[in-house]
Amino acid sequence: MAQCEYLNVPKLSACKNDLLLMKRIVESSKKYDDILTLDDSVGRAYEANERIIQFIEKYKGNDKIDEVLLYFSGHGNFENNEFYYVWDDYEKTRKRQTCLGNTEIDGFLRSLNAKLTVKIIDACNSGVPYLKGDSGFDKFLSISKDAFQKCYFLFSSQNDETSGADFQISLFTKSILNSLKNFDEGKGVRYRDIMNYVSDEFDKNGGQTPFFVTQCDNTDVFLEINSEIKNVLCSEILKDSPNTVSELGPSGTPVTLLDLVKKDAEKYVTFEVVRELLEFFRKKLSAEELNPDLKDLYTVEIDEITHLKNVPQIRDIASWIRTKNKETYTQLHLISVPYEEKVPKYPFALRLRSSLFASEEDYKTVTKYREEVDSFSNTLEMPYTGLNVVFKGLLPNLMNVSLCVVPILSRTSVCFFISKIDYKRSGWDGQVMDSFSAKWECKEVPYEQPAIDDVERHAFHKVERYVIDLLKSKFPVKGSEK
Repeated sequence: MAQCEYLNVPKLSACKNDLLLMKRIVESSKKYDDILTLDDSVGRAYEANERIIQFIEKYKGNDKIDEVLLYFSGHGNFENNEFYYVWDDYEKTRKRQTCLGNTEIDGFLRSLNAKLTVKIIDACNSGVPYLKGDSGFDKFLSISKDAFQKCYFLFSSQNDETSGADFQISLFTKSILNSLKNFDEGKGVRYRDIMNYVSDEFDKNGGQTPFFVTQCDNTDVFLEINSEIKNVLCSEILKDSPNTVSELGPSGTPVTLLDLVKKDAEKYVTFEVVRELLEFFRKKLSAEELNPDLKDLYTVEIDEITHLKNVPQIRDIASWIRTKNKETYTQLHLISVPYEEKVPKYPFALRLRSSLFASEEDYKTVTKYREEVDSFSNTLEMPYTGLNVVFKGLLPNLMNVSLCVVPILSRTSVCFFISKIDYKRSGWDGQVMDSFSAKWECKEVPYEQPAIDDVERHAFHKVERYVIDLLKSKFPVKGSEK
């Protein structure tokens, strides 16, 4: 398994080659009877879980499985005594839904009752490091290890370290593969041989400190070297030249600079495609069905925002555009803002004597002006300026809540600015937006339908969850858990 194209945390381009090389080695070994590969084409955690379950179900009850190997390259997160394999659609507030939990994965592996279980985890942590020596992580390792007859767990880093990578391959995976070069054709390579090489390699070069957990006699063989494996190990990516600019294509051969440029050019779509994707976003919002808890309490209405002046706290979005200095199809509108500043009445005279002896009488207050962003406008004709999705209360004691979405276009991506907007009462039965409740977040994604689909789902269900939580806090059900 490997994930590279994360939506909400830094992308890990090296993981693509990690997976391609490791997969070729495993296939070339001819040791494993069946292989499941999960890459960025399976970009949602629940889809990955379904694929794993289908794979495991084929072999449950088979008491003759010699070995099962799990390899993962990507972001990892250890939190509250659980390790999470972070998936492309990861959201911090939905980590159990957007990650693969190690406890669940261990349960799948344990159901196979394999004689040997191996896990190789090359995880660049997303903010939370492995804590070797921390009682929580030690307990997690002990529980995980004791669940299997025999096991080898190879982790890429420990303590407060991150797992390093260059722009082509992760250093831990690279070291594992390079360890195989020490053996001639026909020779078996033990897991212990790999661990010894990797430990020496990182001791010598510094940086991260891989660590290993074993419950075995150290005689188990990973694979036997053959000519196919030797060919894989000749990859340019595994060489130490810092000037190599190639990466692996689907066949495992290095791609050229021309290939890389052409690949990047795929991000540049026509404006017609952009218009279609924005309409796709609107249709997806229109097709959303309310949570059953809300169906009898709210209706959903979608209004088009016809002018940016109607967007709450538009200055915050304009400030983002200016601060990021990103090339967007917008034009900023600036205003001159007056401010007062004290300046010396007689600057030259004040310089001749120390300012320590200056008094208030030596200064005067003057009005100066500075430019600040006030708003912005789009420089292209958009399908819509923005959308306002109103969760409209059907009973007089329910306040409306809306989801406001404003798309900002650049040449290769779209930034969806998203905010929940509360309402306040106006008159006896009326309600109006509380503009000051707007808190904008930006979701920047490429011009690809799956990515835009993910943003739409995230936005709608985030506000829907807010409404549900608001109701539960205001109308607690007796006997329910807090």
